[in-house]
Formats: sequence, C-alpha cells, structure tokens
Amino acid sequence: MGSGKMLELATLTREEIRAVAPDSLAVLPVGAIEQHGPHLPVNTDTEIVKRVCFEAAERAFPDIRVLVAPTVAYGVSHHHKPHPGVLTLSGHTMIAVLMELSESLIDSGFHRIAIINGHGGNSNYVSIVAREINNHNDVTITGADCWSIVKTPLSVPLGHAGEFETSIMQHLTPDLVTDGIPAPSPTRESKVIVDGTRVYLAARRSGLGLGYTDNPQLGTAAKGALLFDALADGLTDFFKKVHAIHPVLPATEQSMVAAK
Repeated sequence: MGSGKMLELATLTREEIRAVAPDSLAVLPVGAIEQHGPHLPVNTDTEIVKRVCFEAAERAFPDIRVLVAPTVAYGVSHHHKPHPGVLTLSGHTMIAVLMELSESLIDSGFHRIAIINGHGGNSNYVSIVAREINNHNDVTITGADCWSIVKTPLSVPLGHAGEFETSIMQHLTPDLVTDGIPAPSPTRESKVIVDGTRVYLAARRSGLGLGYTDNPQLGTAAKGALLFDALADGLTDFFKKVHAIHPVLPATEQSMVAAK
C-alpha cells in the first residue's frame, strides 16, 4: 500500500484493515451542515475538518500509521436556525452515532481512536463519547476540537463564518466562496460566562443574528494557507503523541482482558 491509500480507511479492503488496525491510529472527523453567512457554503465545518485530518495524517506518515475514516458530515446545529441549510442532529442522536461508529472501529481491530471535531456545537458531545467508549472498552481514545490543539496561537478570532473560516475556505475551495462577502457583524456577546461557567440564556435562539461573527472581509486565501498549516501542524503533533501513549499491557493483563 502506498502512503496515499494508507490515509483513507474507506479505500482499504477488510484484510488490509485487519493487518494494519492494531498499530494504527483511527481518526474520525466530525463536522456539520449549517449556514455560514451569505458567503460560505453550508459544508464549511465538514470540509475544513476533513481536509485538515487528511493533511495531518499525510504529514505523520511514515512515522505512524493514521487511517482517516469517512467524515461524519452532520452535527448538532440547532442554534443556527431559522436560517436555511441547517441539517442538524439532536444531541442524543449525535452521541449514539459517534458511539456506534467508535465501537465499529474497535470491532475492526483499532486500539487507538481520535475523534476530531470541526464544529463548536459538537464539542461537549465528542467529549462525552470519548469518555464513555473508554469506560467500556480496552481502547485509547480522545476527542478534540481541531482548532484547540494548534502549536502556536492563531492570529485571528475563532468566529463563525468570520475572518478565520472565510480565510481557510478561500484557500481550500475559493470557487465556493461568493464574491459578496458581507460587512463586519455588529459586536455582540455570543457566550455568557459566570465564574468560569457557561450560562445558556433564554430567548437566544436567533440563528446567530446575521449568521456570522467578526469581519469576514478581512479574510484572504494567503491568510487561510497559514491558518490551515497551523491547524495541520498542531494536529500532526497531536496524532503522534496520542499514538505513542497507548499502553502495552503486561502479558498477565493481556490474558485477563482477552478472557473478558
């Protein structure tokens, strides 16, 4: 198998997966289909997380084997209604989908799993799944937001459909970014933090107002290339570290696990 085929789980046969799964890191990207203002496609989160996972997997090869599973395109996006183009799952369904897919990866022989999230509305659910899967399986698993593990601070605000995402999409898929990039969004508090704890306010289901934050007009493809590289660089390092910490059980413990 060449390095290109090694990256994409869906292109392998069952026997190829059987052979490499025990020593590979399985990566499950998770995105969303939701409005991203009047200028970006609704698959923005899904496209970015898919691309950055494959880029990081390629950079990690051949130091470690990383197999990227097909991206979960849908996420928890209720807060983007009533704008059109919001295809959302409930929180319960999201947890069930990620649980069953993670268990399927375990059944296929993987001992290391990284669920990589590309949408803020999924963050809590991804963390819950990683913890629950670990509680009931002999597997090393993590759930991480792709923007939270960069090696150097990002130079733009991590807004929704603003400068950050507009720049990356101008770099990745410029043909999907419309010419009429909107004016800066009015400043507003999208989150309320009390003593370090998030408080969800009543009557805030407004679809994020205009549907984007900060200033998408500051986005450029050149800036997007730098941001994407920072995301991929951080994720590559993260993959290597997660792969390395999977414990090798002593023979006595291995036999105990096998007997369960």
